[in-house]
Amino acid sequence: MSKTSDTRRLEGALWKAHAKQGVFGAFEVKIGWLGKELVDFIAYKTTGEFFCYEIKVSLSDFKSKANLSFHGDFNYYVIPTHLLEVLRDHTAKSFNSLNCKLFDTRLKNSGIGLITVTERGELNYIVKAKRKHVNMVTKATLLESMTRSLNREVKKFYEKKSLLGNRRGGGMNIQLGSKVKTTYKTKFVKKGEYGTVKEIYDVVNIPVTALVDFRHSTVCYFVRDLEVVE
Repeated sequence: MSKTSDTRRLEGALWKAHAKQGVFGAFEVKIGWLGKELVDFIAYKTTGEFFCYEIKVSLSDFKSKANLSFHGDFNYYVIPTHLLEVLRDHTAKSFNSLNCKLFDTRLKNSGIGLITVTERGELNYIVKAKRKHVNMVTKATLLESMTRSLNREVKKFYEKKSLLGNRRGGGMNIQLGSKVKTTYKTKFVKKGEYGTVKEIYDVVNIPVTALVDFRHSTVCYFVRDLEVVE
């Protein structure tokens, strides 16, 4: 099943937030050798702490009966900002309550945190997760599971490279400092706007993204939606 734009935006925001020294992340981590639980994103810090993230982009996602794999020291739901009020309203109506923050309260009581992600990929911690005791056996399993996940993505990357060869195009000739024009309209940037590439993020499992400095703002844009201006 293809991922929605919301899912990809949330994945990109999580990756960017954890792309720092001493922190390692992996997407779609299957827990254990024969496990059926799948964590959307796990981050491991060299302090020995694990952070597990479950991405939810709709009300039906939250009502899903799929297993929630919250095995980390800290565990979070990650949602697009626009979904927060939907969840609050649904929870209040379900319990015939006038408390619009009942959803937040129930999360706090469970120990699970909540992060919202804006259209621009900014993370906001609405509910802070409580530390969970995780034994060394579980931590070893999480680390092994992350290693298998990362190996899978590296394999996919090199298989894709071998299929593509040296063929370039569709924005792949964009480099740092390139003058570019947008070929796709977003909420913040019109089609046909000009800018300069400041950074390029080429991360496994996420479309290649460029940080583009436009006249009015600096925005992350998929490279496939940019065209180099001669």
